[in-house]
Order: sequence, then structure tokens, then C-alpha cells
Amino acid sequence: MKCAIEDELTPGVERVMRSAAQAHLRTGAPITVHTSAHAPTRLTAQEILRSEGVDLGAVVIGHSGDMVVSHDASCHIDWFPPGVREQIAPNWHYTHLYDHVRPALLQAGVTQAQLDTMLIDNPPPC
Repeated sequence: MKCAIEDELTPGVERVMRSAAQAHLRTGAPITVHTSAHAPTRLTAQEILRSEGVDLGAVVIGHSGDMVVSHDASCHIDWFPPGVREQIAPNWHYTHLYDHVRPALLQAGVTQAQLDTMLIDNPPPC
């Protein structure tokens, strides 16, 4: 499951985060939280999920430092009118990372072992 919190916690965002936590507790599905690297909302997200009983080992906090390579795509974004997303961000889809980014990284000299670290193993802590 994926939920998002950007610059601040709003009542709607909190409701969705608590709903994601409850769904996680019922299904065991992991949770990915879209945050902003420029705001401390990742800590807010952790506190809300922890308060709902979520094991934070089942949570990925995205954009907390923009280290991990990811698709960061979604199947639906309701804040773009129909057709606009395709015009302004044509590569914002699930296969972009493998169709375009991965080959470009290999061509630029990134090794397969380094890609495996980025895409499979995750980077070591700094």
C-alpha cells in the first residue's frame, strides 16, 4: 500500500494514513509512505503508523533523503485533469525505470553489481 504526506499533516492525510495502518494490520501488506525530503513529515508518518500498532519493519519511508531508486509512479492521480499527466510527464509510469533509467545507467558506466545494490539489495547506510 502507498500513502503520502507532503509538507504537513492534514486531517485527510491523517485519515488515509490511519486507514492504511488498519489495512496493514488486517492483511499484513507492507506500507510505503511518500514523503518530502525537505519536510520532517517522515517522523510524523512513523508516529502515526506506530500509534496504530504497525511494525515499522514493514514500512518504507520514501523520499526521506532521496537515496533509493524507485518508480514513484501510481496507477491514478486525481490532481491532474485527464490527459495532462501524459503531456507533462510522459515517462511517469511503471516501466520507465527498467525501460529507460536502467539502460542509461549501464551506458553511463554503472555496473550490474551496482544496479543490483540499488534495485535489489538497497544502498548501505551512509
